[in-house]
This record gives sequence, C-alpha cells and structure tokens, in this order.
Amino acid sequence: MYTKELENRFIAYFIKRFDTWKYTERHRSFSKQVNDTTRWHLHITVVQRGGYFEASADVSVEFLNGKKRVCIIGAQLYNIDKSGYKSFPVKGCFSSKVSAYRLTRYFHKVGEPFLERYSDPNLVLNTLKLGGREADLLMPIHDAQADVIKNLECFIKETYGI
Repeated sequence: MYTKELENRFIAYFIKRFDTWKYTERHRSFSKQVNDTTRWHLHITVVQRGGYFEASADVSVEFLNGKKRVCIIGAQLYNIDKSGYKSFPVKGCFSSKVSAYRLTRYFHKVGEPFLERYSDPNLVLNTLKLGGREADLLMPIHDAQADVIKNLECFIKETYGI
C-alpha cells in the first residue's frame, strides 16, 4: 500500500476519534473552539521513511479577541512529557489503526491536560513572565515572548477587566 493511502487511512481513524473537532486536511490539523476566547489545536506531523511513515503530534492553545488572534502557545507532545522524540510508525493497514489508537491515547494522557491547563491566559502570562523551562516549552522563541506577554496583558485587561 502506498504511504499516501496509509496516511489517509491513519487520518480517517483520527477523524473518527475526534469527531467533535474540526479537521483541516491541508494542514493535517484539528481544532476545537473551547469558548469565545480560546481555541485548541492538534496538529499531526508525518515524517516519510522508506515505504512507511512515522506520525507525531503537537498541541496548542490559541487566544482570540473576536476573530483576531491574540497569541498561540504550544508544544510537541513528547516535549510536554519530556520523553524525548516519540513517534508512531505506520507500515501497513493494521499499524495505521494501532498507531492512530496509540497516538490518540498519548494525546489524552499528555496533550489534553496541557490544553486544559494552559487555557487560562493568566497562567500563560505568569509562566512567560517567570521565564525558564516552562516558558520555553510554551514559547521557545525568546524574541517573541515579550510580544506575547504584551498581547496577553492587553487581552486580559480588555476581556476580564483585570
């Protein structure tokens, strides 16, 4: 079976498991509007190998002011749980189903708690202000952290009056 067919089969299993999320094929990503100001994202990365592929995932929290993005923070699942590079190989029909199931479990174990925790803009703001390892996990580009902090401060003030 061609890797593109395996990839489509793998994603089809994912779509079934994430039926409350919106799937965007072009980006191989899922999104879920949590409330008026918060959207979750799950992005599937596919790395082609000789005749098969490996899948991994990253998650992110996007804060919105109306339809305008305030900021987005996120991380690879394997960086969140500090396990080192972790992927799920797909070499045939059976492994496409097994790997989709395993990656889904991994998301529920690691990604979902991350999304829930960092859906609080005050927590994200305080984490980035403190700096360090956790801030680097959320926003590894140091030059962008100052802009994100500024945007979040304005967003929190406008949205929550704090």
